[in-house]
Amino acid sequence: MASAVKLVGFVGGEQSKLKSSLKLAKAGSELSKGNVSGAVSSLLKGSDDPLVRFQTFMGLRDAEFDGKIRIKIFGAKDLPDLDGGKGLSLKGSDPFVSIKFDGVEKGKTIVAKDGTHPVWNQIFDIDVKGKVSNIALELFDKDLQSDDYIGHVILAGKDLLKAKAIEGPKALQAKVGEQAIGELNFQVEYVPPSFDGKLNISVIKAQNLRNADTFGKSDPYVVILVDDEKVAKTKAIDNNLSPTWNEDFVSLVAGQRNAVFFTVWDDDAGKDDSLGFIKIPTSEIIQRGTIEGTFELVPPDNTGKPAGSITIKLVYTPPQLNGKIHVVVKEGIALANKDNVGFIPGHSDPYVIVQVDGKEVGRTKIAQNTENPKWNEEFTFDVVPENKAVTFNILDDDVGDDDNLGFVRLGAQEIAIRKLIEEEFILRGNQGDTSVIGKLSIGLTYTPNAAETDPAIISAAAKIASK
Repeated sequence: MASAVKLVGFVGGEQSKLKSSLKLAKAGSELSKGNVSGAVSSLLKGSDDPLVRFQTFMGLRDAEFDGKIRIKIFGAKDLPDLDGGKGLSLKGSDPFVSIKFDGVEKGKTIVAKDGTHPVWNQIFDIDVKGKVSNIALELFDKDLQSDDYIGHVILAGKDLLKAKAIEGPKALQAKVGEQAIGELNFQVEYVPPSFDGKLNISVIKAQNLRNADTFGKSDPYVVILVDDEKVAKTKAIDNNLSPTWNEDFVSLVAGQRNAVFFTVWDDDAGKDDSLGFIKIPTSEIIQRGTIEGTFELVPPDNTGKPAGSITIKLVYTPPQLNGKIHVVVKEGIALANKDNVGFIPGHSDPYVIVQVDGKEVGRTKIAQNTENPKWNEEFTFDVVPENKAVTFNILDDDVGDDDNLGFVRLGAQEIAIRKLIEEEFILRGNQGDTSVIGKLSIGLTYTPNAAETDPAIISAAAKIASK
């Protein structure tokens, strides 16, 4: 098909930032009047760099989520006693947190036992695709009849998209005319799809492009971006509205990414004109593996007029496990007590089972009568490219069926990319299980059997090391 494959490096650094206050001020003025297209025009006209102009334009148009919103509810303090010391916990209110996206509940914590300074340490991964205007973390006091409202923290979706993560503690707000007391400690993080691996890119041809030149025809070229980072650029084809490039590129990608863009430009002596673009979400690339075909270009001015088409091919190869994993199961922290039932006091007797794709590869001893077990046990096992995940399941040893105390699951891609992991993970529960609390401290080291033999990856690794 193509000319020699071009290695175009590694995607994974900090995104560049636009710093023109005059352009932004003018765009803001247009937006305040409700004139979105005017704001876009103000920004597009202000830069000599076509890539910067495209990034700015897409930043205004693509403020949508495509991935997960991960919410960690740690605890709260100084909450009011709405039950006068007569609640279910006999220690003030019986608080829980309800998580809502645009008014729709997506999850809620367990009811905490300590009403004034509750601890939850619960995590919620919520799939999201599209716009979310606000995220509300609402605290309630659990009662036998109607639950009492304690307060809330509200986060704007646009702020989360910009910052990627918002952390507490933050003071609780109240309903209009009321006063809230206390604060909530939390973390809300936007997690786009993890886009780690190798990307083979083929730019084949375009057809029926717009003529942006007064004399002659457009001189088109293509810039490929992963989010707002340029990974490849074709040569310009002179005086041709249906150019053929047949150029191939290879890029290593890493990190959480939203989309791959193919942007078509007209090469000019002054400012290059945008001829259109296509956007392919990374979630679709990951799911399908290969995307190829002819796609209609979106006109840059959003007029709806035909902008022609572009023919491309993308092949995504995720990293794979092939080697040994050494794990250290260190300790559990503030686990749930599943044995303190009724009038019979007791404590959990936790142990950990380590699994690879459901197959047991290690099991710790049982820690008796504690919610803060210390194991410090080590296991080593082989992994192969077919393996998808390593899971750490915590169970409470009982006479009958053992109770689930939560789990931590690490995907193959995360292990292959990070190689060394030492962390305290908030435990997760099965779907609908809100009783899981606490953390698990583990260490993990991945050692590949042999160096990657793909010449493109070897060349890219050498290029990165030389920087």
